Amino acid sequence: MFFTHLSVTLHTMKELIPYTLNVRGRLLDLSEPQVMGILNVTPDSFYAKSRMNTEESIRMRVRQIVEEGGSMIDVGAYSSRPGADDVSAEEEMERLRHGLRLVREEAPDMPVSVDTFRADVAKMCVEELGADIINDISGGELDKEMFQTVAKWAFLTSSCT
Repeated sequence: MFFTHLSVTLHTMKELIPYTLNVRGRLLDLSEPQVMGILNVTPDSFYAKSRMNTEESIRMRVRQIVEEGGSMIDVGAYSSRPGADDVSAEEEMERLRHGLRLVREEAPDMPVSVDTFRADVAKMCVEELGADIINDISGGELDKEMFQTVAKWAFLTSSCT
């Protein structure tokens, strides 16, 4: 009886509470599944076909994500695959500057997520390049400043509901 009531209550709450993310003043509805297209601007990511390094290949991948119905783009510039080369924060930032500039040119209204575990890279991407979401594969475990950095940015620029 308790679990049936709890299930009904949770279902009712889900209908009442909107799951949205404020992305540059526009609400992204998360109550329905969203498709996040992946763009790796690394020469050595897990999936070879996702590796985009040239301006034309990056532009083509962004257009592909949009045409196939992607609702956001996740840009990564540091490969976390086993055996991948360690890349400095400076190199990761340069790759992201190049990639995010092209993403914004091709799909200016598309929400953009940045895949990084480094707080300084996340900060640069938000402040300089207008990243909307930070996707940290370590959940804040690899850089002790990540939570503070993201929390400060979220407080100053947007809100989640």
